[in-house]
Amino acid sequence: MKPVHFIQFMRPDGRQVLTYIMMPDEIAERALKIKQAGYRFEIEHLMTGFINMTISTKDQDCVQEIVPNNEEVVKAVERMINKGYMELLSQG
Repeated sequence: MKPVHFIQFMRPDGRQVLTYIMMPDEIAERALKIKQAGYRFEIEHLMTGFINMTISTKDQDCVQEIVPNNEEVVKAVERMINKGYMELLSQG
């Protein structure tokens, strides 16, 4: 297991802190390759209680997952990374 780092936006002022989620090595390695390609991982706990996660550039969100704040978060991180790896790194 390795950490996948996210920029977390904190309420109420949007302050940014670095946080991480431990993921299997293969997923963490894919995340690292995505970051090396210039993308960043962002996460935010919404007022609805849901978690919003994105793989983004400074200008746009490229891959997004919104899930309840429970065990779905880890599953969604894996889905998001796999989707980002396939879509963002396989573009010609």
